[in-house]
Amino acid sequence: MSINFTNWIRGLVAALLAIGLLACGGGGVVPGGGVNGRSLSADFLNRKAVAYSPYRTANRFTETINDAMVLQDLQLLASGNFKLIRLFDSSDDVAARILRLLDADRRSNTPVLGGIKVMLGVSVGYGGETAEITRGIALANQYPEIVLAVSVGNETAVSWSDHKLTPQVLADYIKQVRTAIKQPVTTDDNWAFFAQYTGEANPRPVLDVIDFVSMHSYPLLDKFSPRWDYQQLKTPEAGRAEAMMNAAIKQVKDDYADVRSHLDAVGFSKMTVMVGETGWKADPSDGEYYRASPVNQKMYYDKLANWMTQIRNGAAGPFQMVVFAAFDEPWKGNDDKWGLFDVNRHARLVVQSLYPSVTASNSPAASNSTAALFYPDLANTAITANRYSLFANAVVPGESKLTALNWYGWDNGVAGWAGATTGAGALVGPDFVNVVPSTTKSWGWGVFISPTGLAPDLSAFASAGVLNFSIKTAYTGRLKIGFQSTIGGVTKDLFIDVGTSGSYGFARDGAWHSLSIPITAILDANPGVTAASAQAKLATIVTPFVIADTHADNAPNGTEPIYLDEIYWSK
Repeated sequence: MSINFTNWIRGLVAALLAIGLLACGGGGVVPGGGVNGRSLSADFLNRKAVAYSPYRTANRFTETINDAMVLQDLQLLASGNFKLIRLFDSSDDVAARILRLLDADRRSNTPVLGGIKVMLGVSVGYGGETAEITRGIALANQYPEIVLAVSVGNETAVSWSDHKLTPQVLADYIKQVRTAIKQPVTTDDNWAFFAQYTGEANPRPVLDVIDFVSMHSYPLLDKFSPRWDYQQLKTPEAGRAEAMMNAAIKQVKDDYADVRSHLDAVGFSKMTVMVGETGWKADPSDGEYYRASPVNQKMYYDKLANWMTQIRNGAAGPFQMVVFAAFDEPWKGNDDKWGLFDVNRHARLVVQSLYPSVTASNSPAASNSTAALFYPDLANTAITANRYSLFANAVVPGESKLTALNWYGWDNGVAGWAGATTGAGALVGPDFVNVVPSTTKSWGWGVFISPTGLAPDLSAFASAGVLNFSIKTAYTGRLKIGFQSTIGGVTKDLFIDVGTSGSYGFARDGAWHSLSIPITAILDANPGVTAASAQAKLATIVTPFVIADTHADNAPNGTEPIYLDEIYWSK
């Protein structure tokens, strides 16, 4: 890790005093009916912050946490000078245990935890709020020297939340906590909520009852947003990784600026803003194939550190920033791999200079000589043959055959896994594809073919083309079939529903059926995807086959396996 990241908080308080942030810190009477704000302490502002959770297995609900595990983690964080940890709830098993251990260390004659302080969480939106709020209040009052601030709710008001509360309900919970404790109080949520971005609820009820804003910004997850271009295809490949990561940092800055602008516009110019979560994955866990790596992760944090240096020198920006996260969390499935350390507590590249005696992570392995990832220039070859075979053992004279591909799942490489399986049961030849539907996301799952280094031009198939595949399943959910094309620099989904038995020959009887779907039918099923012509929509195909269950009504998807074989385009 660069010196910048190692020391990015050092000297922050002095600079903040110079630009006036510490003076209010959310404090003073906030206009517009807000609370008489409580100032954040210099202790809160002067610490390197990280989000922490102790779970190490794929199921946190069955995992047993013990003192030794937590002490190991806290000692590791303290030795790297991470002295402010953000917790997500007030549970007895995690939050109460951590605070008890920190308090005991604080009172010890031989402390080893470096005086770590806590931004305590109170989890709401999942039920059991009365008991959780009671626990949070008790912990904040029991450990006032350690709990420097409290956050009620985590991503509960943003439109895409899976535990959504209305701003007024959330505000009521915040008030219950705030009236019973003395620490500054906030809620953690996505930047879009605090900025009242398009389609988001009015945050005013929440702004009226908090002392400061704690916003989240994740450019890695907002890759398809029109707000930033992660591919950076206009930049030569030699500089594309750098350009992508610069654009990612600019997006965080823009997210902050939008929040700041909205607060100022609605009478909360005195309310300060921190970034309560931001991070970059070290390994793809949900399709981040040209972005997530230990090197890109390090680039992201180094560039954030440079921004924080500019803030110390008077530039606009957040007064504190919480890195997400300290350690990988396998229980999160496709939302894993954010850790500065992997689940084995081995140091990733971004923090290895802080921990020269700690085993370097090989999940994945990386060194200072490892190249960063970026979106490559994809060969765009026009396919003129009458058949374009993607995954097929049958050999047809004159065909064009895809020779290098990967199978990927939109929803976790394990839960949405697909890959060639060798053994009895193939329709043709020795192997077939096995899709394991995922149930981890309410919207469903998706699996696709990614040609290696290619974005073939299939415009010759526009008028008489057919997408062919064979399927064997008893799957009870809805299925969509299609492909993805880059149109106007943006990747577009072009899918058709075959969920009804009989659609193009589909049946749920556990036997092989061969389906042939006209390309014109797929195009007609997506009238909102516009291009100059049908040929233009097929000129740059980045994913020539997709199978998915992307229900929009949160209906449960099936779990039965799906087998695929003989996938090809023809005309």
